[in-house]
Amino acid sequence: MPWFRAITTYQDPIGRFTFRHNGEWDRDDLDDDRDGVIVGPDLEADPATYFAVWVSKLDESVEQADLPVLSEGFDDGLKQLPDLVIDKSEDKNYNDIVKIERYYRFSEDGETRQRRVWAMYAIHWQLLVVFQGKNVEEFDYWEAMVNYTFASFELPEYLWFATDPELRPKKPGDDEQAVDPPPPPSSE
Repeated sequence: MPWFRAITTYQDPIGRFTFRHNGEWDRDDLDDDRDGVIVGPDLEADPATYFAVWVSKLDESVEQADLPVLSEGFDDGLKQLPDLVIDKSEDKNYNDIVKIERYYRFSEDGETRQRRVWAMYAIHWQLLVVFQGKNVEEFDYWEAMVNYTFASFELPEYLWFATDPELRPKKPGDDEQAVDPPPPPSSE
């Protein structure tokens, strides 16, 4: 089992999430102009073992009631992976934050990859939080350490307030008066 000799915190530059990870791991931006970050024990020698967060802006806001449709769509996407085996599946709502979690294995480049994924939806953000081992053995080796990284993953207060049904702005036609959530932090 690996040991921590250093821990560091990653803070998203525009304040959408933070997490803590092994301070000795490599850190880089995601490829292909994707918005997010990737960390791993050795991204150059083993780019297939990593923890990453990828953020996408959605056209529509997500609410609790969207969970079944999002879960079904997520699973339909997973079915495209060769030799897919889903080991664990859990879906949850936290107010209007929707979280889909999957542990699964699939074939890629002659290896059986193993992943743990959170697909989180908060207002108009989709956050994919992924830990992948290049194979089952690498996943098992790093899993305890990466569990700490998942446990330290945090969304900022403004997203929690904005997804609280009691505090978010009401839709036209609602009887109650709207309460505006606090604004997100400035990106400047």
